[in-house]
Amino acid sequence: MRYVLGSLLVVLAVGCGGPAGAICAGGATYPDDGFSTNAAAELALAEQLEDLNGAIEDVNGRPTAAQLQAMFEAGTPSLATLTAPGFAATVPSIFAAVESSAGNSWTPADPPASAGGRYGDVLFSARGVDLQEAIEKGVIGAGHFPEAVRLMAGDVTPKTIDRVLALYGTTPAFPMDTKAAVNPDRFSAGYAKRRTNPQAPTPGLYLVIKQAFIDARAAAAGGSACVAQRDAALATIRTDWERAIVGTVVFYLNSASLKLEKAAATDAEKASALHAYNEAVGFLKGLRAAPATSRKLTDAQLDELLSTLLAPVGQEPASYKLLTDTVGHLPRLSQAITQLQAAWGFTSDEVANFKVAY
Repeated sequence: MRYVLGSLLVVLAVGCGGPAGAICAGGATYPDDGFSTNAAAELALAEQLEDLNGAIEDVNGRPTAAQLQAMFEAGTPSLATLTAPGFAATVPSIFAAVESSAGNSWTPADPPASAGGRYGDVLFSARGVDLQEAIEKGVIGAGHFPEAVRLMAGDVTPKTIDRVLALYGTTPAFPMDTKAAVNPDRFSAGYAKRRTNPQAPTPGLYLVIKQAFIDARAAAAGGSACVAQRDAALATIRTDWERAIVGTVVFYLNSASLKLEKAAATDAEKASALHAYNEAVGFLKGLRAAPATSRKLTDAQLDELLSTLLAPVGQEPASYKLLTDTVGHLPRLSQAITQLQAAWGFTSDEVANFKVAY
């Protein structure tokens, strides 16, 4: 387990509208008392996802679909039980594509090749799907996020908040560092960090979500006197967690577009662009498989986005066309950003900020 229990953090707390003595908001730090125990299942699942990612990414590996499926279904709970059924049902086909593609090289072609393989340093399916990103981003969108929403809608205790924090992808230390040697931010927390300008005059997404977690845990410990404060903090976590995911989709679509706009993009640049595009699509596919009640984006909006991005729901993707007919399909990336901006009501400044990696 990569989480290392740190020294006990002292939480400064203040009363917020409850009866005398009620502690309904946290201070500047999140207590790590009991975190590794409370969130043991979620932390174990995080390790399983990283192990699964590693098996797919290993350039020397030749995993079978059965081996990958066993990793996906291992444990109680498992990654399979964590994720929404709609996404879990698509996983065997992704693993089958990994088995048929591993060890091969791939060249974008229309019609697509009979099997996928490595292009640049990425393993793609025959139709241009980045197979590792299809799994990781799918699990985040269809597993981590909706499971956290489900937990927050139930009997919320301090243990519940610890579990949600682990699903988010960070620890009580909140390092705001995706490359820390110990307990780095990963998964959604890592992407929230990348959407947060540390020099901005007001707190960005990562810091807003951090404070909401601190306040939610304090309010959960405060009991019935702190319900209003708890629910307000949980609402912030839900909304800004999805905002971080959607903002990251904007980042990757823009990154792919910038690389493909080059007049003489190299194969390495094209592979990197298709990888970035697949990060965005993977997030959207995952969200589309999650219960509609867990997200702001509607089924109709996600269906429109995925159709724009050559990955319509329930149909074979045509991702390879971004490389075989770049001129004809490149505009789809900026079109999807516009659709996301309209769906969420982002300002132009917000969209511009999303396009930067911090």
